[in-house]
Amino acid sequence: MVAKDKMKLLLITLSASASLATLVCRESEFSCDGSRCIPRKWLCDGDPDCTDGTDEMTTNCPAKEGDGAKSCRASEFQCGNGNCIPQTWKCDGQDDCRDNTDEEDCEKTCRETQFQCVSDKQCITKKWRCDNQKDCQDGSDEENCEQEAVTVPPHMFRCESGITIPTRWVCDGQDDCRDNTDEEDCEKTCRETQFQCVSDKQCITKKWRCDNQKDCQDGSDEENCEQEAVTVPPHMFRCESGITIPTRWVCDGQEDCSEGSDEKDCPGGEDKKPAERSDPCRDNEFQCGAYCIMATWVCDGGVDCPNGEDEANCDKECPESHFTCSNKQCILGHLRCNGEKECADGSDESECPKVPAVTDAPKVECNLTSHFLCSLNKCIHRRNLCNGRNDCGDWQDESEEECGVNECERNNGGCTHLCVDSKEGYHCECRTGFRLVGKYTCEDIDECLEVPGTCSQQCTNTNGGYHCSCLPGYERDPGNYTRCKASTGEPYLLFSHRYDIRSLRLRDNDMTSVVSDAREATALDYLFTGHQIIWSDNKENQIIRANITTPEEREILVTGEQVSADGLAVDWIHNHIYYTDTGNFKIRLVSWDAKWSKTIVQEELGQPRAIVVSPLDGYIFWTDWGMSPKIERAGLDGEGRTAIVTAPHVYWPNGITIDLPNNDLYWCDGKLNTISKARLDGTQIEVVLFSPSVLRLPYSITVFEDRLYWTDWSQLALYSANKFNGEDIHNVSAGHLLESPKVVHVFHEYRQPSGENVCNSHTCSHLCIRSPLGLAKCMCPDGLLLSTRDSISCIEGVISCPYYFNYFLQVVLFSPSVLRLPYSITVFEDRLYWTDWSQLALYSANKFNGEDIHNVSAGHLLESPKVVHVFHEYRQPSGENVCNSHTCSHLCIRSPLGLAKCMCPDGLLLSTRDSISCIEGELSDIVDLSSEPGNPVIPIMPSDFDYTKEEIIPLETNKYEKMTTLEGSNFSLIFAVGVGSAVVLAIVVMVLVGLWRKRVAAEIPHMRFPNPVYRKTTDEEMDGGGYIIGHDDLLFKPTTVQYTEGPDIPEGDADDTPLAPKK
Repeated sequence: MVAKDKMKLLLITLSASASLATLVCRESEFSCDGSRCIPRKWLCDGDPDCTDGTDEMTTNCPAKEGDGAKSCRASEFQCGNGNCIPQTWKCDGQDDCRDNTDEEDCEKTCRETQFQCVSDKQCITKKWRCDNQKDCQDGSDEENCEQEAVTVPPHMFRCESGITIPTRWVCDGQDDCRDNTDEEDCEKTCRETQFQCVSDKQCITKKWRCDNQKDCQDGSDEENCEQEAVTVPPHMFRCESGITIPTRWVCDGQEDCSEGSDEKDCPGGEDKKPAERSDPCRDNEFQCGAYCIMATWVCDGGVDCPNGEDEANCDKECPESHFTCSNKQCILGHLRCNGEKECADGSDESECPKVPAVTDAPKVECNLTSHFLCSLNKCIHRRNLCNGRNDCGDWQDESEEECGVNECERNNGGCTHLCVDSKEGYHCECRTGFRLVGKYTCEDIDECLEVPGTCSQQCTNTNGGYHCSCLPGYERDPGNYTRCKASTGEPYLLFSHRYDIRSLRLRDNDMTSVVSDAREATALDYLFTGHQIIWSDNKENQIIRANITTPEEREILVTGEQVSADGLAVDWIHNHIYYTDTGNFKIRLVSWDAKWSKTIVQEELGQPRAIVVSPLDGYIFWTDWGMSPKIERAGLDGEGRTAIVTAPHVYWPNGITIDLPNNDLYWCDGKLNTISKARLDGTQIEVVLFSPSVLRLPYSITVFEDRLYWTDWSQLALYSANKFNGEDIHNVSAGHLLESPKVVHVFHEYRQPSGENVCNSHTCSHLCIRSPLGLAKCMCPDGLLLSTRDSISCIEGVISCPYYFNYFLQVVLFSPSVLRLPYSITVFEDRLYWTDWSQLALYSANKFNGEDIHNVSAGHLLESPKVVHVFHEYRQPSGENVCNSHTCSHLCIRSPLGLAKCMCPDGLLLSTRDSISCIEGELSDIVDLSSEPGNPVIPIMPSDFDYTKEEIIPLETNKYEKMTTLEGSNFSLIFAVGVGSAVVLAIVVMVLVGLWRKRVAAEIPHMRFPNPVYRKTTDEEMDGGGYIIGHDDLLFKPTTVQYTEGPDIPEGDADDTPLAPKK
C-alpha cells in the first residue's frame, strides 16, 4: 500500500508537470478536476485520488472489458467495484473490497473446540461462550445462554444478575455481584475475644476496649467505660495518655510514653535523669520528629516533615513566580486559590476573591476550527454534523445548507468501516477496537500491548477486541471479567504501628494486634509457610522473629547498639533474611537460624531504606535516598550491582514492592509525591499516581491483585488505589490508628509463591543462594573465605597471589588518647574488647569502624588488666578433628592444608620410615659437632649405601674414597687449555645473567600499596619468602614498614631509592 501511494504521488507530479500548460491528458490517463491527470487504472479502485472524487463515480467507471474494465489475475479475486485483491483475503472476516463482496457467500467453518461468531464468522474458543464477556464483535457468543443448562457448583453463589461468584465472597463487605445481592441479609458477628463497634459493625480486639484510645470510628469502644472495671495487669504500666507499656520500660532512661510519664519520679533524682538520646541524623541531615531528611530540603518550598517544621521559620524570600505562605513556605503562584490547600497552614486558600454570580448566560465561545456554533447558542463538535441526529436541537446540523452532498452514499466514501458526512466533505471512522490508518483504512488495536491494565494478568488480542485470563490460583471477577482475584486464602494487611504490629482483614477491615509490647517496630516481613513474622525494633536495636500464633515467644536474630533496620525482606525459597542496616550503611544477609551473617553491599551506599527480594529471579532491589537517589538491583549475593532507576524518576524513594504476577516494580517517592512502576530491569518507567494532597510523605508500599496499599508519615491511615491508573483512592483503615503506620505488607500465600530451591541439590558449608542464571552458589559469612579447591567450603585465611603478597590493611581505630598502651585484644559479635597498660579499665568499640567506644569495666579495677578473652562457646566453634582418623605416636596437629601431621617432643626424632613414630637419637649421630660452629660438615652418602642397616661410617675410614692421577708430559698444556676455557665460559655466563636480570627487573611492576622492602647486601640475597640466605647460615631478617596515608607517598624500589609519585 505504501509503494502504491508513493508511485501515485510520483506519477501525479510528473503528469501535472507535463500537462500543466495544456491540461490535456493522454489516452491512458484520466483528467482530474480539469487540472491534473491520473492513470486510468486508478479509476474506481476504491481510493479517491481526485480531490472531487470523480475518479470513483460510477459514471466514470468502465463497465465492460473492452471499455477498459480492469481484469484480475488468476491468483486474485475481483470485487464488485472492480478492485482486485488476493484470493487469500476472501472470506477472512474483513471487508477488503470495501463493498463487502469478498465476504459474501462465505461458508467459514470452525473447529469442534471453537465457536463461530455470527456477523464476521470469527472463530473463538468455546471456553469463552456464555462467560458474560463479549468476545465476538456482535456479542453473539453471549446470546441464547439461558438455553444452556448451567449448573452452579456448591462452592459458588449465583447473583440475581446471573453471574456466579465464590461463596466466600458473600457478605464480605464488597459488592461482587454488581447488584449487591451478595451483601444482602448479612449479619456480621465478632469472635468472643473481639468487641463490635456500633456504627460500622467492625470487630476489634477486646484489649482495646476502654483503653482511653478510640479504635472504633464512632468511639463506641470508649463508651460506658465507668461501668467496667479496667484493670491494668501487674506487668504493665499505664501512661498519663492512657496507653499501657511494660513495667520494665519504666525508668529505663528512654521515654516510651508520648508525654514522658514513664520517666517521671524515678529513684535517684537528677542522677537518674533520662539520658538525652544522641542525634540520630548525620551532619548533612535535618531531624523532624523521629525521622531524618536531607538538610538541603529545608526551606526549599516543599513540606517534607510530617508537621512541616522543615519549612517553618524560613527567612528566605520566595521567587516572584511563587506565593509566600504564612509559614514562609513557597508554592507556585498558579496554585494560589485553586480550591486545594498547598500551604501546610492553608494560607494559600484564604482571602481568595469571590467568583461573581452569573446572572445572564453569555454567548458561548466556540472554536470554529473543530466545533460548530448552532443558532441556539449551542456548540457541538464538527464530527456530529450531518450524522442524522438532532444535535443542535433545531436540526440545523442536519440541514441541506450545512450538509450538502453526502459523499458517504457512494461506495461508503471508500472507508473501510464507517463514513461520516460533513459540510466540508466527509471522513472515515473505525469501529471500537480499531484505529484509522491513513484516510480510509482501519486496523486492529492490540490492547494487550498498547493499553496498560487492559487485563489484570494475561491478555490475548483478538480482531477488534481482546480476551482476559488469569494465572493458576486466580479466577476472573464475574462482575468485571478483565480483573483477576485470588481463588483461595484470606488477604490481610500486616503493618508496623510503633508500639505493636497489627493486621487488617481486607474484606471487612477487621483490625487486631498481632505483636504487642514493641518499642519502635519499623521494618517487617513474614514467612507464610511457617506463619512467622520478622520485624525490627529500632529502639531496642534488634531484629526479632516470632510465630504469629504465639507472638509472645520471641527470638532475637540480630542485636547491636548500631543496628537500625528500615527495610527487611525474607527470601522464602532459600530461607534467608535481608535488611538495610541504616546505622552502618550496609545491606546484610542473615541465615534463617541467625548463625551466619554476611555484608553483601557496603560501598557507595547513601541512605538505604526499603528492600525487596525476588528469589525466583535471583535478585534483590533496594531504595537509596542519599545524595544520589536511586533504586538499585543486585544478585542475592550482592554481585552484579546496578542502578536501574535514577533521577529524575526518583528524588526521595522510600517503599518498594514487586507485583509478582506481572513482574512489575512499584515504589513511592516522598519528595515527588508519586507512585511509579517499571519493569524489573528498570525499563518502561511510568507514573501511576501523582497527588501532593494524598501522597504527602508516602513511606511504604505493597501490592495485591489489582490494588496498591501504602502508608504515609503524615497520615494516620492506610490507603489503597488501582495499581494500573491510580484511581479509586480510599482509606482502608477507617481512621482507627493512633500512630502513623510504618511498613505494610499483604499477608497472603500468593505473595510468596512456591518455586524450586536449587540449593536443595547443592551442598554448601555455610550459605547458599540462587544466582540470576538459576544456579546454586555458595557464599561465606563475614570473616571466612570460600575455598578455591571445592568452591563449597569456607575456610579461614588471607588472600594471596603467586610471586608476591597483597596486604589488605585497614586501620579500625586510631586514638593516642584512648589507645595509649594497648596490650591485649579480643573480639565477639560486632565488638572489640582490649586492655591497656596505662588504664585501669577494659574498653570496647565497634569492630568495623572503631566507633562507639566505652569503658565496660566501669572503673572497678585495682590493677591494669593484662590479657583478655571472651568466654563463649562461639569463640571455640566445633569442627572436624583430622587427627581422629590419623595415628601418631606422640603429637598430632592440623596443617594449613587441612591434613593431619605428626610431631615429636623435644629429645625425639620423627622416623623417616613411617613419619608416624618418634625414635631416640641425636643430630650428633650424623653431624660432626667438632667442626667449626658455622660450617657443619655433613657426609655425602654414596649411591650404593645400604640405608636398611643403621650403620654410621666414620669420616676418617671412608672405604669408598678413590684417587686418580694424570701422568704424561702433556699435563701442563692440558691444564692451560682447561683454565682458559673456564675463564671464557665464566665471562659469557656472567654477561647472560646480567642481561637476564636487567630484563626481569624491568618487567617487575612497582606496586602502589605498601610492601615490605628488604635490603640487599653483597653477601645476602632474598629467597622470595621473607628469609635471607647468607653464606654461612639461614636467617630470618624482619624489616620495619611504615604505612603513610596520602596521595603523594614515594614508592620504594629494590634499592631503596625513592621514586617520584605517579601522576
